[in-house]
Amino acid sequence: MNRLIKVSAILAFLFSINSLLAISEELESRLLAKALLESATTPQQKTAVASYFQALAAEKREEAKKLQLLASTSRGGKVVSQNAQKREYLKKAERLEKEAKALDKLVAEGEFEVFESVAVK
Repeated sequence: MNRLIKVSAILAFLFSINSLLAISEELESRLLAKALLESATTPQQKTAVASYFQALAAEKREEAKKLQLLASTSRGGKVVSQNAQKREYLKKAERLEKEAKALDKLVAEGEFEVFESVAVK
């Protein structure tokens, strides 16, 4: 019994440390974007980074379209839960559209601060 309590305590401790050290996917992508922008020095590197950001923006737009389509389709079930799911899909789609616009602006202006100000925390 004591061994079970010790193992449980150790696992709980490890999970709490893991959540403290983990960074969000959004923060990770912002840091990656910043590193890419700062490291691009030659015209070829800048072109490659711009192409990457344009492709990423296109992916985000495509995912937003899929979410908007999901929001517009009826799947049956209770109206309350269906409306809540629809709002969630539309909210995610709007966030993805904002991120895609920020990436486009980033490519056009070459400024990282624009992307940081739009990102949802």
